[in-house]
Amino acid sequence: MVRIGRRGFLLGATAALAGCAQVDYAAPAAKAPARFEAAAPGRAAAGPWWSAFRDPTLDQLIAAGQARNLDVLQAIAAIEAARANVSGADAADLPQLSGTVKGTRGNTSGAGVTEARSGALAVGWTADLFGANRADRAAASARLDAAYASADVARLVMEGAIAQAYAELRYQQASIALTRKSLESRRKSLELTRAQVDSGAAGRLELLQAEQLVAEGEAQLPGYETGFD
Repeated sequence: MVRIGRRGFLLGATAALAGCAQVDYAAPAAKAPARFEAAAPGRAAAGPWWSAFRDPTLDQLIAAGQARNLDVLQAIAAIEAARANVSGADAADLPQLSGTVKGTRGNTSGAGVTEARSGALAVGWTADLFGANRADRAAASARLDAAYASADVARLVMEGAIAQAYAELRYQQASIALTRKSLESRRKSLELTRAQVDSGAAGRLELLQAEQLVAEGEAQLPGYETGFD
């Protein structure tokens, strides 16, 4: 039979308690400059970044995207779940209350129907000796912060994609309108050049140049129209 001395018992108990202890985690400090080289540009009015375009259609498109985008909705659901985890971690330090109620009704002795009711109430509280609850609260809070950051990223990606697509659409529209206007002007110039050639005021070279400008405009227009579609 192996006998353990008092000193060995104390060493073993100390090691066991040390294994149960929680290690406080300290996030590393980011190495960032104390200030920027230049001040950030000021904004005339507070609001979302795309409001600088002052385009109501863009505002409506982004609002619709925020309401329907699956990534954004999933990120919002993750925030709600993280909030629930924070509430659960906070509740771990509160006293626990439990109760039971029991009732019976019957005729076991033949003397008539009898009823019996009983209830019990218990209150318990667990001391956070080793900081497990504190660590759980810190972890739940960190997950909540990460959920908020993920939601912000999802919104920003969605908003940027919509704004970029809308800007490209507007560019195609403006290019089509400008090309059509330029083509109309070139066709009028071609008619005028033909009249000058017929009257002898212009030569064949001027006519070829005017025809080439019209051909170039007619070749550019389908490309813009295809991009718009």
